[in-house]
Amino acid sequence: MNELVKPAYTRSEQLKRREAIQKILAERARKRKRRTYIISGVLVVFVFLVYWGFMRGKTTIEFALCRTFIELQQVYPPSLNVIEVDPFDEAMRFHYTIRNSHGATRSQMAECIFTRDPQRGLILESVNIDRLPYTDEEEIERFNKSIPSIIATNPDLTLPPPFKDNLISLKRDDKY
Repeated sequence: MNELVKPAYTRSEQLKRREAIQKILAERARKRKRRTYIISGVLVVFVFLVYWGFMRGKTTIEFALCRTFIELQQVYPPSLNVIEVDPFDEAMRFHYTIRNSHGATRSQMAECIFTRDPQRGLILESVNIDRLPYTDEEEIERFNKSIPSIIATNPDLTLPPPFKDNLISLKRDDKY
């Protein structure tokens, strides 16, 4: 009855089993680490795409100059609301609404034509408001002298949000 209990594995077999288990665990850890890298990479790309999708587009400096010129011609420039921007080769056209002194909102269109002068840089050549030419050439020339200072202030170049497809979304309820 007093028999010696024989061990299940010899010392060398135990070492081999331990090494095999460590290899399996190392392989699992490597796979887990790789999976973590893939998931985090996909997450970073997704966050970037969402950020880029919600970011508004930017326009050129011609839009900011044209908007500044139109704001200088208005009695209440803070009420100017840009609706749509249409850039062309040498011209910048945008549609906007403006509120007058009686509180009535009016929709207008402005088109500014720019040229590049080798000495003065970008200059405003002509302006059309509601397809009628702006006739005060002295005012345009004075504005052209102020263009470098306007550009130096880094004006806002953010595009307005795009139109919606239905007319009800264009309705505005302005409360005073």
